[in-house]
Amino acid sequence: MRKRSVLSYRLSVMCLVAAALPALVMAQNQDYPPNGPKIPPVALTGGGAPPPEQAPTPGPRDVASGWNMELVGHNDLQGRAAYQPIIINQDGRHIAYMGHHNRDAMLNPLTGNMEKNGVSIVDVSDPANTTYLAHIPTGTEPGTGGSQMVQVCSGSVLPNGVDGKWYLLRPLGGSAQEIWDVSDPSKPAFLTTIVDGLTGVGVKLDAKRVVKALDQVLDDKSSELRNRITEAIGQADDIE
Repeated sequence: MRKRSVLSYRLSVMCLVAAALPALVMAQNQDYPPNGPKIPPVALTGGGAPPPEQAPTPGPRDVASGWNMELVGHNDLQGRAAYQPIIINQDGRHIAYMGHHNRDAMLNPLTGNMEKNGVSIVDVSDPANTTYLAHIPTGTEPGTGGSQMVQVCSGSVLPNGVDGKWYLLRPLGGSAQEIWDVSDPSKPAFLTTIVDGLTGVGVKLDAKRVVKALDQVLDDKSSELRNRITEAIGQADDIE
């Protein structure tokens, strides 16, 4: 009989603790974002000394400097100027897609061809030993060079995509938007052009707005300042 009483008592205590625990956790969570301003402490577990509280003075522009981080690897991207990088967990591999600025044609050692900057594809699964997989060049005609903005997604998230496929959307300079199949990132394949014949109308409209705004603050529309800005944006003949 006594054993039953002790067992019942223990069960009662356990039930009370189980009932109170969620409320205790909820009360604590109210202190932290997004419910409260308290920031939980973060312990460094990677070893080494804690970073200095103040950022060190940067070194010369031709010497890399860092603060609270460590360089573990790099890729020279064939010397191409990068603009927008994205990293995709693609079938267990981490693949970086780099959009490039428009520049003169450069040698692609993988193909032996001189290619205008487009999109570089790099396997960064091992950050200390990255692998350059492919370069998707752009055109040589005016308005077709460079491919600064890139996006990648799997076919499983597209209404008409193929499950298991991976798709890249990239601009052809300022003239078109293309879709490439990058399911095998080392062998990107062109699929389709979804829009072409672009002429940068949006840029021209923005330029017009800039100059019209200047007209509102400059009494003399023939002022040297207005003329210089108009000439710089290359829209002097189009502005109404």
